Amino acid sequence: MTEKPVRRRRQAVVDDVFDAVISLAALAPVELNVMAICREANITRTTFYRHWSDVDELLSAILSHQFVQPVTPDTNTVEGDLRELQAAEIAMFNDATFRALLPLLVSRVTQSSAAATTWEQGFIMPRRQSVRLILDRAVERGQIKPQDDYTPVYEALVGPLVVAVLFPQSRELTSTDVDRTVRAALSILG
Repeated sequence: MTEKPVRRRRQAVVDDVFDAVISLAALAPVELNVMAICREANITRTTFYRHWSDVDELLSAILSHQFVQPVTPDTNTVEGDLRELQAAEIAMFNDATFRALLPLLVSRVTQSSAAATTWEQGFIMPRRQSVRLILDRAVERGQIKPQDDYTPVYEALVGPLVVAVLFPQSRELTSTDVDRTVRAALSILG
């Protein structure tokens, strides 16, 4: 016999749904849908849609809740700032929740432009802006020359981390990854 959904306060519903998504993502990330989430969290579809418009908005909410805005350190050197930024990002990439959600996110953004937009706006852009702020300050201090596009720098910082943790049984990221990615970013800057 199926349990009837129980009325709960907003934060309890949010917490239960977040836990349900994380559990489901670890089991079968591609099969994540509203019905499965509702069943796992013991809520109705109406309750789900009262809080989120779709699964992608929910995933963005989880990431925003679990992994707040990236740090934007100011050590007074571009290398120091990038090292601190990368250390914080590596802590996030090593987090079990992030690792459970990453394959699901990659799958969803390749299948849906709405999911890609949600991911870009809620997660990627804040991190790009943090890198941009660090590099703009380095230009102001005369440490690097200005460039029109810092995308290759951002990709050098983040790309290797995504690749390293995307697959099950992937390795833990370490300070060696900080060193490698910061060196790669600095080599792009010249």
